[in-house]
Amino acid sequence: PHDGKVWEKVKARKLFDELVRFAHHNGEPGVVFLDNMNRDNPVPHLYTLEATNPCAEQALGPYENCCLASINLAQHVRQDKVDWIKLAETSQWVTRFLDDVVDANKYVPVVPQLEEAAKNNRRIGVSIMGLADMMYKLGVRYGSSEGEDLAGQVMEFITYNVMMESIKLAKERGSFSGIKGSIYDKERMTWKPKKPLVETKLK
Repeated sequence: PHDGKVWEKVKARKLFDELVRFAHHNGEPGVVFLDNMNRDNPVPHLYTLEATNPCAEQALGPYENCCLASINLAQHVRQDKVDWIKLAETSQWVTRFLDDVVDANKYVPVVPQLEEAAKNNRRIGVSIMGLADMMYKLGVRYGSSEGEDLAGQVMEFITYNVMMESIKLAKERGSFSGIKGSIYDKERMTWKPKKPLVETKLK
């Protein structure tokens, strides 16, 4: 509650068991920790995160919408190996595609704050699908330590390529208007791009 008062005390184990039982039964409810989300808020100078989109994969500020796409990892395996070049190109293309969507989207005209919020931060989200299918094709058991390592490598690789393409877009189109004071502000940014992990044909 916003007033900071304790509304009710419950036993943690009982609550956890109930969450797990219903999550297994029908996939709800999800659990989101707002304090963790706000520690990773890319624009903390603009707002405190208070909500997410329905599936909770993207935290949102006031009036923001989720502009999301998923890369099908099952389509990025070639001859029993991860096709890293294709995955890099897909990551770059989807970044450009989603940035274009921010401008192409038809916002509700009676709520101008929706368009303003979307274009101020140009928030996008690149996700994945087909991870289990990729592992099956590679002969890696889902849930194994090898599988966890592979998933980590894939996501790190996608993140790197999305970040690099975002930097390229900023040079071409200009930075998003809310960048000053954000974690991407050159005064604060600690992430330093390195040499490309793989060379791609995308220019």
